[in-house]
Amino acid sequence: FIDDSYNISSFKYQNLHGVAYFTSKINRPIVIEHESKSYTFSANLLKITHKVKDNKLLITIKINGSFIDNNNIYNVNLENILKEKLTSDISVMYQTFNNYDIDFFNISYRYNNKYNYKELDINFDVKIISNNHN
Repeated sequence: FIDDSYNISSFKYQNLHGVAYFTSKINRPIVIEHESKSYTFSANLLKITHKVKDNKLLITIKINGSFIDNNNIYNVNLENILKEKLTSDISVMYQTFNNYDIDFFNISYRYNNKYNYKELDINFDVKIISNNHN
């Protein structure tokens, strides 16, 4: 990734999980930790789009797949936990890039410097289509 001063920075998926969601290799499981239990969502489609309006960055996430519940616990709303994980990972990723002066979504260029990408409020719209529901 190139920062505002054209310096190169690199990040690993293991340290910045949100970056992995933007690759084409999403056919791997997403592991969700909740109350010392581990759940897995097997994603077969993940689409992330974004737009800026009124000084707000709206990130839309659409994910298809199914939960693999190894603990057989059905009183936990896994969809909400998955939403929290996706939004948290992308929020951390976005803030990390901002700290390194990296305009990850190329907002300055796309919007002709109308918005300062570091000052945008972020809103998420997450849609999960799962083959199983809890």
